[in-house]
Amino acid sequence: MPHGHWKTTTFTGVLRLTGMTAPFVYDGAMNGNVFLAYVEQVLVPSLSEGDIVVMDNLPAHKAAGVREAIEAAGANLLYAMITDATNQPVFTADASPSPVSNIPITSSVRRTSPKAVATLTSAATCSASLSAALASSTRRTL
Repeated sequence: MPHGHWKTTTFTGVLRLTGMTAPFVYDGAMNGNVFLAYVEQVLVPSLSEGDIVVMDNLPAHKAAGVREAIEAAGANLLYAMITDATNQPVFTADASPSPVSNIPITSSVRRTSPKAVATLTSAATCSASLSAALASSTRRTL
């Protein structure tokens, strides 16, 4: 690839008390249409009545239909503003409210050095299982 051009692959998932669930890998940058498809096809089937879904204010998270799909599943949607030291909104993985959740995913992806989305998807799915185990052991020690 020419210098300065790279490929974007997006990983999205759900962090529950029991660990990571509903992993989703998209071969491209996140936008409202892709996120709505994720919500309808992956997130909503994993929701239960009374669940609370918390997202940051990334514009894709506010796409038309996202709130409606989540609320139709009986869950509630809240937006949490994540800010930097100067109180400016940030939308990066580094600003994740729970960076511990990224540890197994990042480690797994780095170990496999995925060159294809299929490999990344496999690593992410395995990482979701690792994250669930990590969350379970963390709950036992608290």
